[in-house]
Amino acid sequence: MAGLLTPARCDRSPDSRESVSFGVLGPLRVTVDSRTLDIPMRMQQILAVLLCHRDQPMGTARIADQIWGENPPKSAAKSVHVAIHHLRRALSHSDRIVSTATGYMVVVRPGELDADRFECLVERGMRAEEADRAAASLAEAAALWRGPALAGLESLPSLSAEAMRLEELRLAAIESRIDADLALARHAGLVAELKALVRRHPLRERLWGQLMIALYRSGRPAESLNAFTEARRVMLHELGMEPGAQLARLETAILARDPGLDVRPAVRSGRGPAGELKVRRLAPTAGRRSHRLTGRSDRGRPA
Repeated sequence: MAGLLTPARCDRSPDSRESVSFGVLGPLRVTVDSRTLDIPMRMQQILAVLLCHRDQPMGTARIADQIWGENPPKSAAKSVHVAIHHLRRALSHSDRIVSTATGYMVVVRPGELDADRFECLVERGMRAEEADRAAASLAEAAALWRGPALAGLESLPSLSAEAMRLEELRLAAIESRIDADLALARHAGLVAELKALVRRHPLRERLWGQLMIALYRSGRPAESLNAFTEARRVMLHELGMEPGAQLARLETAILARDPGLDVRPAVRSGRGPAGELKVRRLAPTAGRRSHRLTGRSDRGRPA
């Protein structure tokens, strides 16, 4: 779902007479007039490919390559044409999949694709001046998810890259929402969530740092230090390296009971590469990372 995201692209037009929505934040879902369509797998694959490249027409040969790879069956072109025909009928709007001189293109109007709404809410949360507004926007973005992105279709190489990009942005949004919640002194309610997150994503130092802060502020400094010990064990075992310098500094600050670890008022002290909420002396947690909200997300080491 590449391309510059604007509020106009995220919010459904108030004068829209049609009720069509597309969902990729979970299994592919299409609804028309509040009715969820039952779409066969091959048609799902073709529609998902068109959605992921919806800003550019796709010829039959390119669609076939995305679905079948280097060795498509002889009937591939016919299968694509038949699938497009049935998709148009299922959508009840023949203008939703248009034919151009260079191929097919799916028409998605503002606010109809859940991934667009998700990315806009993330951007709004990152740009919010107050921690409560940031937390609310990022929580609303997370609520749009119904499961892994493009679940059941991610085995196609042409779709796996987009699924991974969305999953990475989802996790970055969760981390940023937790930063905002920490700034709002919601640390006690974050401990259980963070413990589950580090189990699922044990190489993300930012999550470990947030867990350490939440435990420390909840009056559990020993458990906070135990979390660092576990993070260090995981990093050494999985990566063969020590945790990053910021996580190590956080351990030092906890040992010293640094007053800077206490809750401070959430303020805007500047904006990072993605407009991240910054909190005055929140703590020396894992480093801020740049997550582009357009195109493909940056890939660094898994921290």
